[in-house]
This record gives sequence, structure tokens and C-alpha cells, in this order.
Amino acid sequence: MTAEAKQPLTLSPPGPGSWELDPLHFPRPVTAYWAEMHPAPFSLGYGDFMAYYGLPLQTRLTATPTS
Repeated sequence: MTAEAKQPLTLSPPGPGSWELDPLHFPRPVTAYWAEMHPAPFSLGYGDFMAYYGLPLQTRLTATPTS
């Protein structure tokens, strides 16, 4: 039995601005379904959360890095 060699995670930002990799919640690439269906509702919900608690952020955007 051999152990697989793990490659270090790297991030290629999908656009300008501040970007960070979230290896805790997304240790592997997301599925095509997740990448298509989740970012817009997540951003809307995050924006509602920020407004409700009066926090100084409008929203948080999620995106899939491009190669």
C-alpha cells in the first residue's frame, strides 16, 4: 500500500480584486452543478445577512478560478 503524494493548493484568481482560497470548506474543486447554481443565491443571502446586522459589507462573491 502506498500513500498518495498531495500537491500544494494554488489559486489563480478569476478576476481583479481581493481573492482567497478556502481549502477548509472546499478542499477539492466544486462540481459543475455547484459552480453554476450556488454563487448567485449565496451572494444574495450574504447581502441580506450583512444588511440585517448592519455590517459594513454589501455582499460576498464566490467564483470558480479559471485555468
